[in-house]
Amino acid sequence: LGCIPRASVAAREMGEPLPAAAAKAGRGLVSGPGADYDQQLIAACGGPVPKFFPKCFEAWPAQHESGNGKVALVTGGAAGIGFYVAKLLARCGYQVILPARPGAEAEAAEAAGAIAGAVPGALVRVPDTPLDLASFKSVRAFAREVRGGLAGLDLLCLNAGRGGSAEDAREETEDGHEAIMQVNTVSHVLLTLELLPLLRGAPEARVVFQSSEARLDRSRRILGKARDIDGTDAQAFNAFDQYRLSKVAGCFAMQALNARLRQAGDSRIRVCVADPGLAATAINFQHNLMRSMFKLPNSPLTSWGNRWAHASGQHAADGALPMVLACVTPNLHPNDWFRPGGPKGRAGLPIKGDPAGHASHVDSQVDPLNTTCSSLWPAGSQELVWTQILACIGKDLVEALACTTVDISAAPAV
Repeated sequence: LGCIPRASVAAREMGEPLPAAAAKAGRGLVSGPGADYDQQLIAACGGPVPKFFPKCFEAWPAQHESGNGKVALVTGGAAGIGFYVAKLLARCGYQVILPARPGAEAEAAEAAGAIAGAVPGALVRVPDTPLDLASFKSVRAFAREVRGGLAGLDLLCLNAGRGGSAEDAREETEDGHEAIMQVNTVSHVLLTLELLPLLRGAPEARVVFQSSEARLDRSRRILGKARDIDGTDAQAFNAFDQYRLSKVAGCFAMQALNARLRQAGDSRIRVCVADPGLAATAINFQHNLMRSMFKLPNSPLTSWGNRWAHASGQHAADGALPMVLACVTPNLHPNDWFRPGGPKGRAGLPIKGDPAGHASHVDSQVDPLNTTCSSLWPAGSQELVWTQILACIGKDLVEALACTTVDISAAPAV
C-alpha cells in the first residue's frame, strides 16, 4: 500500500481516528515513486532514511546469481516495501511484473518508470488487467492475462496487504469474505494456484509470502481464532487481531503448499516467507498501534506512541531486503524464513532466521513458523487453516490446478 493522506496522519496525531476510506486505500500525499520517493515516504510516514538498501542496491548484483532471463511478479510493487523489492530485483537482472490496483494504474506506471530510470535497461511491465485482491474474479482475470504472456515465472512475491485497527468494523469483500484475510492471504493463495502452471514452467521457482512480527501471538489471543479465519464472530472480531491472524495464515499456507508440492513430486517450486521488521509504512497508521496493542484511547499520547513506533523502525527500502534475499539467496529450502538481522529482528541487514531460536523463548513458542515440539500451536493448526482457505477459494479449483502442467515449447517467449 502507498501512504495515507498527510491530513489523515495529522488527524490521528490530534487523537482523531483515521478515516476508514483513507486507511483502506492507502493513497494520498505520496504522488508516486520518483527520484525523491525515499524522502516522500519519510515525510508522510515517518522513520529514518534508508540505511542498508543503497549498499545492497550496488553490491547484490555481483554477489548473487544474475536474474537475467528470469521473471518476477511483485504484488503491491507500485508503492512502499513492494516498490523497493521490485526495484532491487530489476537491479539484479529480473524482468519485473508490477500489478496495478484498479483506479491506481497511473501509480503503477509511474513506479515502472521510476525503476527503469534507476536501472538502465530494466524490463518492467504493468499488465493491462489490474489486480484487486479483494475480488477473486479480479485475481483470476489478472492471472489469465499473465499466463497468456509468459512461458514461465521464476519469482512470485506475495507482498501486498492491508492493516486494521482494533476499533475498525469488519468489512466483507464482494466474495462475502472478511477483507483483511482475503487481501493478505486467501487471494494470494488463489493467485499462486492460478499461476502454478507458470511456476512449473520455470527451471526453479520461488514463492515468497510477506509476513510480520504481528504473527507472534504473545497475548495468546490469536490461537483461539484460528478456527474462524473469516472473523464471523461479531463479538470477538478485532481488525488488528485479524491482521495478525492473516499473517499466521500466510505461514501455514506456505507450509501446506510446500507439503503438497513435495507430495506431488515437485521439488522445483519452493515456498518461503520474509519479515520486513518494523518498517515505517502506511500500514502502521492503519493499525493505530498504540490503540490496538495497548488499548489506549485515541489521544495526543497514542499519537506520540505511533510516531515513536515509526522512529524506532526502518525505512521501507530496508524493509524490502529480507524478501529480496529470499529471492536471490542460493540453496533455498522450503519453509525458510528471512528477517532483519538486528536486535529482535526489527531492523538491520537481512539474514535467514531460525523460528525456534528467537531471542525470546516465548516468541519461539508462539511463532507459527516453529514446527518443533516447543511450539504452542496445537497439532493440526496448519491443516485447520489451510482447509478454511480452500473452502474460500474452492477445493475443486485447487485439485484441478494440482494436475496442471505447462508445455514450455508451446508457450510464448518471454
